[in-house]
Amino acid sequence: MLRKVLFLEDDHHLVDELIRYTADGRHDWELVHAADTASAWQHFLKGPVDVLIARTAAADENGAGFWRRLIEHSPQTVRLAIASSRLEPGRAAESLQFTHQCLAEYIRADLLTSIIDSIVDLQNHLANLRLEAEIGGLLSLQALPDNYIGIIKELQSPEPSVKRISGLIQLDMAMTARVLQLVNSAFFSLPNRVAKVEQAVSLLGISTVRSMLVSMQLFSVFEGGPVPKRHVEQVWEHSVKVAGLAREIAAREGASDLDQENTLLAGMLHDLGKLILFKLPEYREALTVQRRAGIDDEYRLEKELYGCTHAEAGGYLIGIWGINSAVSEIVTHHHHPGNSRAPGVFSPLTAVHAADFIIHSRNRSSQAIKPDLDLSYMEKIGYADKVEEWAQIGLQ
Repeated sequence: MLRKVLFLEDDHHLVDELIRYTADGRHDWELVHAADTASAWQHFLKGPVDVLIARTAAADENGAGFWRRLIEHSPQTVRLAIASSRLEPGRAAESLQFTHQCLAEYIRADLLTSIIDSIVDLQNHLANLRLEAEIGGLLSLQALPDNYIGIIKELQSPEPSVKRISGLIQLDMAMTARVLQLVNSAFFSLPNRVAKVEQAVSLLGISTVRSMLVSMQLFSVFEGGPVPKRHVEQVWEHSVKVAGLAREIAAREGASDLDQENTLLAGMLHDLGKLILFKLPEYREALTVQRRAGIDDEYRLEKELYGCTHAEAGGYLIGIWGINSAVSEIVTHHHHPGNSRAPGVFSPLTAVHAADFIIHSRNRSSQAIKPDLDLSYMEKIGYADKVEEWAQIGLQ
């Protein structure tokens, strides 16, 4: 089945270019065009629209009202906005808070095609309208506090200052606690406990702080809703352990700096989908019934209810928000790496999969059924014998 992609654009140039670029018929989607919001609504009334690409000026005829109405009517639609210099910054910012990704004003047709292909691939992999609607209805990253914005600017500067970053982190108690938690985890094998943020940032490194910041912002989307704070903290603590171990595995196997950074970020986000599912009342009710019966098999329950798991749900959210396509792929397949398109060699996916298995195996206090090691995958890439060695990391 072809997915429907609607392009809301009052300038035909990019539309015509996109049509020419996709004329080869190799894409799993069909493109339709609307020049204004009234025409766009006719397409929504005719049937489902899977992806909307809208130039902000064309979609802003009534301010953010179009976006609010769209989310209410069709939350499963992935919403991409193309920035427009014709729209004043304040109004543009109001509209963009309702979209999943903001694209450059003069984006090339080949790049836009690649982004659409990636989103459609994620939709086909998830293949669950209930989850598409729930995830699509989540607004993208909440408004960032000033100190977060300051840290991001400092991280992006040519020569980021550890001292300035540390000072900004200390303005946020939760961020301070998590930085210290991460640096004092067993996987850094430090002889003495670190109590100062500046020392922690220096030891962690700029890339690790960047990954932690992204992770914290994603987790913050689920705070204050139906997901109990205790549950969010449990997922975070497990994710920090997996991230630390996974990056250490990647480092020992000679992974590049970029692969180590992707490994760390994927480790921190690999169970994000559990928070998505926990927002759903039918999932919480079924989980309670299961546990009262003395069973704690979340993975099986997810498959029974939705035909997919928290892995696909988390990977879908990361993918449609355009955070990191490599990390989205790792999160999607972290339980079954053999089903991924990863090369048949060691990769960040290998590290996250193995680390998740090892950390779950160490948690003897939990009655939950542990995820299996994808042994056929590990044997295929020649690393099955490494798991026992990796399991000793952080225990020496």
